[in-house]
This record gives sequence, structure tokens and C-alpha cells, in this order.
Amino acid sequence: MADITPRKGSPSQFALFRALAGLSFFCGFANGYLSSSTLIRWVGVLVSLAIFVGFKRRLAGAGVALLLLAGLHFNPEFPHGILFLLVGTAFLLLGIPEGEPFSRAPSRGADWAVPPVWMWLAELLFFGGGWFAAYLVYREGTSAVLSQDWLLGRVLLLGLVAVDARWIHPKFSAEPPVVFFDGVCGLCSNFVDWLFAEDANQIFRVSALQSDYAIKTLEGKYLAAANEDPSSIVLRDSTGSYNKSTAVIRIAARLGGILRWAPLFLAIPKPLRDGVYDLVAKNRYQWFGKKETCRLPTSSERSRFLM
Repeated sequence: MADITPRKGSPSQFALFRALAGLSFFCGFANGYLSSSTLIRWVGVLVSLAIFVGFKRRLAGAGVALLLLAGLHFNPEFPHGILFLLVGTAFLLLGIPEGEPFSRAPSRGADWAVPPVWMWLAELLFFGGGWFAAYLVYREGTSAVLSQDWLLGRVLLLGLVAVDARWIHPKFSAEPPVVFFDGVCGLCSNFVDWLFAEDANQIFRVSALQSDYAIKTLEGKYLAAANEDPSSIVLRDSTGSYNKSTAVIRIAARLGGILRWAPLFLAIPKPLRDGVYDLVAKNRYQWFGKKETCRLPTSSERSRFLM
């Protein structure tokens, strides 16, 4: 099997961590669990929503940390172990530069990546939450305390989605799979940027549907679709060719980490999955723009583009 490249952290994995953290903080402040002060609660709700959507995430992370510490003044009996884990989560959001996928950051480069230190601290959060949960069970003499403390469960979930993607290995094959995309579509180009950011092990090769390579190698309905209306991403690997939602799901499943669970979406009926895909594809130029020429590779990407 191919060697697994040391990861700097999956951008999409960090984005999921950020969204779940924001949702957890929101629930904690909204129901008064994190503070009995009305002012802290509602300010906390606002900054939690900012974290959820990725707006001024670093500033919002600092705000949550300060609100948690201020809330301790109004609720001195709040478990210090959970407080430590929550403040640690806030600092994980504070310390990483903005620009992750699915955020409201004003600018985001395709080369944005999570630094290694985030993975180490996130795993510390995960294991710290596990040890604290074990301590609560030992102290109370029953595991029921875990179901009663809803916030601890969310902390453990955050740790679970933050662990190193190498824990669930990417899927390698002898022949590199090829992703064919509409080279003049803004959405498809963004998808290729996302794929390269996630594909730390360089599993995939890509080619524009308008390229000579696509014309030579695609066949049947996939070539016809490319000539008539290149609206579908096509994946070709050692098992065959796939398009539309099935292609996207199978691409994600090869990348490792939490994305290896993507095949669960195959349980959704294909007409429904492809119906959503077709709706986006039909409006892709209006919603995401159209380029004058096909997306060209950068110097670092050239070896992965098939022309």
C-alpha cells in the first residue's frame, strides 16, 4: 500500500469542527447552561452564530473564551473540567488563521491548510474529554452521568471529528483515479481546488471535459455528455466510470478521515441525489460564474493535470 503523507489537517474537517463548535456554544448559551447572566447569554448566542458560519471566527473564538470565564463568576459551581475543555475549544478556533472552506472569510486561497499543531491540540481535546468522562463515571459510580451531561457529549463529538485523518486511511489503488470536470465552470474549478486541498496524498489526477485527454479516454454516455453539455463531474477508476452525485460521493470516500463515511449517502435513492445535483448543475454558470478559458494548472499542480 502507498505511504500515507503526514497531514497538516483536513480543511473540510476543520470547517466541520468549527460549525459543530459554534452550534454547541449556541445551545449552551441559549439555554443558560453556560451562564446565568442574561447579557452574557445573548452576547454568547451572537458570537456562537458567528463561529457557526465562519464570520470573524478568530475574534468570535476569543469572545467565547472570555464569556466562558466571565460566566464562571455567575455560576461558580460549573464543572471546571468541562470549562477547561470548552475554553480549549475556543482557543483552537482562535489560533488558526481564517480562510477555511464553507466560511464567510473575505478571501480564501486554495492553499489554505490547518497547521500540524491544531491536530495535536484537537486530539488532546478528544483524549482529555475521554479521561474526564471516565472520571465522572468513576466519581458517580454510573455511566448515566454521560447521558445527563449533554455538553460533555458535544465536547466528545468535537474531539471525534477533529482527530487526525490518517486514523481512517485514504483509499489507494494501483491506477490513479481521474476526475473529469467542466473546465470553464466556476463551481467545478472550486471543486478541483477543494479536491487538491483535501488530497494530501495526491491520489487523484484531473482533466477538463473539454481536453484532448477526455475525448480520447471517455466513452459511451460519459463522452456524449461531455460533448453535449459538460454539466457532470465524471470519475474514472479501476472499477469503472461514475458521474453526478455517485462520482462526488466516491471521490470523497477515497480521501480518508471522516470523508470515508461518504458512501452512507449512497443509501439515498439515486434519482433524488441526482435531482439535487442536476438542479445545481443547471444553474452553475448563473450562480458560480463561467470562465473564458479552461482552468489551467499551477506549477505545483501540473503533474496532476492530464491534458
